[in-house]
Amino acid sequence: MRSVTKQILACLLMSAAVWAQVEVFQERVISISASIGYEVDPAEREKYDLFPEARGFLQAEIVEKTDGYWLRMTLRRDRDRILEQTQLTDLDLAHLRAMIDAVDQAVRSGARVSEATQWEKEGRLRLATDGFLYGMWLYGPGSTRLLGLDGRSATGVGLLVTGGSFAMVLQKTRDFRLGYGRSKLLRWGNYAGTFYGVGIPALFGADSDRIYFASAMTLTPLGGYLTHRLSAGHRIGKGESDLTTTGMWVGALYGMALPYLIDVSDQRNSTESKIYLGAAMAGVPIGGWATSRFVRGRPINRGRGHLIFLGGVLAVAEALTVADLVDDGEHPRLYVTAAMLALPVGVRAAYRLTENEDYTLGRARMISVGTYVGGLAGRGVGYTLGVNGDRVNNVAATLGATFGLWYTHRTTQGWGERVTSVSQDDGLVVSLPSPESLVMLGWLSRRVAGEAVPMELLRVEF
Repeated sequence: MRSVTKQILACLLMSAAVWAQVEVFQERVISISASIGYEVDPAEREKYDLFPEARGFLQAEIVEKTDGYWLRMTLRRDRDRILEQTQLTDLDLAHLRAMIDAVDQAVRSGARVSEATQWEKEGRLRLATDGFLYGMWLYGPGSTRLLGLDGRSATGVGLLVTGGSFAMVLQKTRDFRLGYGRSKLLRWGNYAGTFYGVGIPALFGADSDRIYFASAMTLTPLGGYLTHRLSAGHRIGKGESDLTTTGMWVGALYGMALPYLIDVSDQRNSTESKIYLGAAMAGVPIGGWATSRFVRGRPINRGRGHLIFLGGVLAVAEALTVADLVDDGEHPRLYVTAAMLALPVGVRAAYRLTENEDYTLGRARMISVGTYVGGLAGRGVGYTLGVNGDRVNNVAATLGATFGLWYTHRTTQGWGERVTSVSQDDGLVVSLPSPESLVMLGWLSRRVAGEAVPMELLRVEF
């Protein structure tokens, strides 16, 4: 027993000796200003125009050491985090605090409104463009039709309304702070309002184009207003808005699929069309609401949202391929059922598979291109081997698309993150096609076999 006690005491003495040799350094972090506190975040850096030369800025703080003050900035370099330290004199610190105090004083006095951050400024261009297009294609022609104008007077009024619509949007968005997320939801609320504005008169069998114009012109801003109010109260991320708006039109497709599965073909043609239209109108808000509930509070940026939708599209393609293997086209409702069941499974699987990596929009779109190219290569293998039959070629295309997704995902790890971002140096923007565009291209290529299908695969802006 005494030997065990001695061993324990020896271990404790050795541990104390080792701990005594460890030097612990403590540094005092000082408050930068009353409004900022102890740490500068990206939003505060932009508001006060601090450290403009710092690229990839994440945060900054000032510590007090024996030899003076030191500014410590954390910067992002691709996937690395860099800690940059710069010594400050008393004059430098005083100048920094004076800059912050000057902005705060201007805001308090009303001489300067607190500037919107870069994140809040995003989306105004698309809203203004929509205002111009709505003026040209809806409010301009609608105004002339409702007023009963024709000839040169109708053209003049239409052009004035178009210009007025654009000017009104610019005026209303002078202090624009919605950001990309809420502005996109607002735009899609306008689209939904237009859809309802045209759909409701059609449900009631209206036969006057004036009724359609008046309804669409009324419900378009109402749809935007409702989405603006419903999205207030929390910050809408880019990926969240992308998936929510996608869920709206996917909900419309689900709504149209249900009457098809139930088989309403025994109705009169006009009644059948109204059933499909009404189901699509019901599906839009349900799809948007269900998707927003799924993505709310989840770490989904635009790149990851892009891949989540791509996973759903690929799952639908695989389900249709399997359905084609077990059925010879005799039961078309089997294909619709398979697609409806596969989409949420693919979305959920893609969400789970993208949890442990960072995905920017550039890399996600590159993976989408790789998926489509893989499908083309898979079909090419079948043609090269002289395989006859659409079933085998469809299987080869689906397997090729899956392999293309996996291969592109592996070969873009740690690369391609800045493909679609704007460089501060050269202002270069490279845009690649979205999954929706690739799906549409595949569908058109089958519908118009042998003919060229135009599509924008790459856009470079500078």
